[in-house]
Amino acid sequence: MIRFGVRSLLFFFALASVACRPEPSPVDPARPASASPEWGGLTVHLRGDLQGTRALVLLHGFGAPGDDLVALGEAVAGPGVLAVMPEAPAPWQGGRMWWPLDDWRRRRANGENLEREIPDGLAEASTHVDGVLRTLAQRGIPAERVVVAGFSQGAMLATDVGLRASPRVAGIAVLSGAFLARPRWEPHFASAPPMLFTHGRQDPILAFERVERLVGALREAGGTVDFVPFEGDHTISRSAEAALRDHVRAWLPSIPASPSTPAGGSAASGGTSPMSARP
Repeated sequence: MIRFGVRSLLFFFALASVACRPEPSPVDPARPASASPEWGGLTVHLRGDLQGTRALVLLHGFGAPGDDLVALGEAVAGPGVLAVMPEAPAPWQGGRMWWPLDDWRRRRANGENLEREIPDGLAEASTHVDGVLRTLAQRGIPAERVVVAGFSQGAMLATDVGLRASPRVAGIAVLSGAFLARPRWEPHFASAPPMLFTHGRQDPILAFERVERLVGALREAGGTVDFVPFEGDHTISRSAEAALRDHVRAWLPSIPASPSTPAGGSAASGGTSPMSARP
């Protein structure tokens, strides 16, 4: 598995200075899905078991190409699991973004504590991913058989979607995320599904201490939280990838396929481009 790191970290510092059909159909894994209301208006990439009865939704980071986490999703999904990698809706300098970060970065650089701030665009991005969960439910994969995961900005979005989801999702994996939107998230802490956090102790982009505070707040509310720190920067380390794989497979135990269960997808994308470290 390709590790995340230096190339995109340098990319970020440069920044600082400045569908599918209603019914299941055969899948061509060499072609991307077109944006469609069926998937919350997003283009999606499908991997893993296209007839799966469980699903992993994996959200990429800020500025990454839309297929950035396709290889990771395919690697960790496991037998019987459909991996769904949506592309963020907005373009950004050759990549994609879930919401703009210019003002957020400026305020963070000025030393502001943004823990209680709800970024402009977070709610809209969550609505898109809510649509992905609805499509999975329509295809026979209800929320309780879905893990929502993400890296960096995608991790923040996975936290938002997973905490608010009703019915509750099977688990949330937060890879190098952050504590923000506290007024929006905190009411759901006590009822949160199991959560996994991974984070580099030397992360210069999203401080390790911020995610420690989020882990502490969830545990104080009675949440089931596993925290896997590692020595490294803003990246998905080998230990983080292994933890994600192990938790996905523990949260999504094998479920016998039902003849009446719709197939798990209708379009997919090729592409195993290097995965990058971006917020």
